[in-house]
Amino acid sequence: MKSKLIIISLILLVNVGFAFTLILSVFYQSEGENISKFSTLYSFISGDELESTAIDFKKIVELLKQDKDIETKTIMAFSPSYSFHTNSKFIFTSFNEGDKRDTVKDFITRKNWSEFEHWYTGNASIPPHKTISNEIPDYLIYQFSDTVIDPTATWYGAEQAYYINSLIVNPEDKNLPNFLESIYFSNSGKSGVVVYKINLDD
Repeated sequence: MKSKLIIISLILLVNVGFAFTLILSVFYQSEGENISKFSTLYSFISGDELESTAIDFKKIVELLKQDKDIETKTIMAFSPSYSFHTNSKFIFTSFNEGDKRDTVKDFITRKNWSEFEHWYTGNASIPPHKTISNEIPDYLIYQFSDTVIDPTATWYGAEQAYYINSLIVNPEDKNLPNFLESIYFSNSGKSGVVVYKINLDD
């Protein structure tokens, strides 16, 4: 019985490993000879990325808590963890929504999001909303991978989505709109996170 469990466990482990490497092969392609598409896997196994992410998360939460009104503010991000630990509201985004002609402002205000995208983000947000919401977030948190920051990488997806992602990933980009104020940035070389304070009313 134990031997069967071991065999099944090994099969599952091999399948997970194969699926992970397949994703890397399909969705991340680099033309640079010195860049290994499996370096992300090594970093994950070694724990370096997990430690870096945990440190960033703690610093960001502490930074957000310096806002005395954070509990009345809204954070737009992929992960609800920041809102959960600051007791703030949360708007979910996968950073792929909207129209191909959208600007960063259009994306943040969800101007051209489809009915399905509004429905999905509404149900995944905190608190959830059943109708289309035009609420403007106060903070934007974008966690990125080296796929976005690598200029030789092939991006599979909407061209405009890549434009917005590659723009907000760099707080020093001169093309960033003035209403985005960078308050935190970290890049481990494999992945990173950037936090913007949104000042659309200014």
